[in-house]
Amino acid sequence: MSGLREYFEEFYERDHAVRNVGRFMMILSHLAKHTDYYDSELFGVSSQGGVFYMSPGLLRAAHWYFTALPSTAWGSDEVAVVRIKDWARRWTAENSAGDEESTAAE
Repeated sequence: MSGLREYFEEFYERDHAVRNVGRFMMILSHLAKHTDYYDSELFGVSSQGGVFYMSPGLLRAAHWYFTALPSTAWGSDEVAVVRIKDWARRWTAENSAGDEESTAAE
């Protein structure tokens, strides 16, 4: 994990880097624990080799949940899954509208 901290220290001061490593590990732990819930609606796809690929919407939603919300607002794991999936749906819908328009124009 020190390699991860060193990576974050390239961008942030040490205290901020350590805090970011902690949050990053919480995000990864949450996603790994709840892969089955996110392996739907194209939020994430598990490969046969056990690799989990994450959609941009899920990535942004998990990042928002664990970094923008105060930890006192996180709630249970079940609440986290519902809120993260809801935000991922909204982000995906808002950011795919332009893709549909450009495809229709072609």
